[in-house]
Amino acid sequence: RDKEKHSAAIKFVDYKRLKQQKYVNRLVRECKLLQSVDHPHILSCKAAFKSGRGYYLVFEWLEEGSLVEYCTSATNYIKMPENIILRVAHQMLMAIAYLHSAHVIHRDVKPDNMMLSKDRGAVLIDLGYCTKPRLEAVKHKSFCGSPLYIAPEMYTREPFDAGVDVYSFSLSIMDLFTPPRPEDTEMTENEFLQKVAVEGMWGDWDQVAIGPLRELLISCTSRNSSERPTAEECQLNDVFQQSASEQEFKVFLASRRNTNANQ
Repeated sequence: RDKEKHSAAIKFVDYKRLKQQKYVNRLVRECKLLQSVDHPHILSCKAAFKSGRGYYLVFEWLEEGSLVEYCTSATNYIKMPENIILRVAHQMLMAIAYLHSAHVIHRDVKPDNMMLSKDRGAVLIDLGYCTKPRLEAVKHKSFCGSPLYIAPEMYTREPFDAGVDVYSFSLSIMDLFTPPRPEDTEMTENEFLQKVAVEGMWGDWDQVAIGPLRELLISCTSRNSSERPTAEECQLNDVFQQSASEQEFKVFLASRRNTNANQ
């Protein structure tokens, strides 16, 4: 907490990890981006310094945790109402579209990196894997991110662009309705990802009751990146007119806190 009793989250990076150049590059990239980003739905860095055993990054505290506990793939997950999901999805699209407008690709969009706050709403965090092509038309060719949420072209190490974030966004929101892979499958995670890379995304889409949202999520997981809508196009979709209001969102979070307190 600071002098005004505001809580903060501190990210510590040990010097030992920085002996590997990739960690140095990632930390430098994250710090530079955090200095240039200014968006209500992207986590901001309050301070950065080195002391003792490593480097410290100080972030604002997001008190409501991540989206993970609402994902169907989590143990004892909490069901989130669809109007709340729409609000969260819309705000995440706003954040992703902001990064893309600055020619920045996040590359690790997933529920773990989507935080909730009663004052800020949904907030995208962790810019460590972000990359910024020199030219808008440049495509990357690398592998990073979380296996269950990465786009097929990244898994197969094909050239990719900002469409990978749109794909990962769709799977993250889909996980609020149905697991990102069949629960009864006998395939290993690697075999499942190989199948997805060839055939396209699996999903029990009927679990998404709102038809326009279902159609939007399906379009975002097209195997061909060029056929996916951009984050900017997604956030303008009429389905988000059905999103929860700010007050409804706060009431939902308050009810969650009360439930946790009584358990």
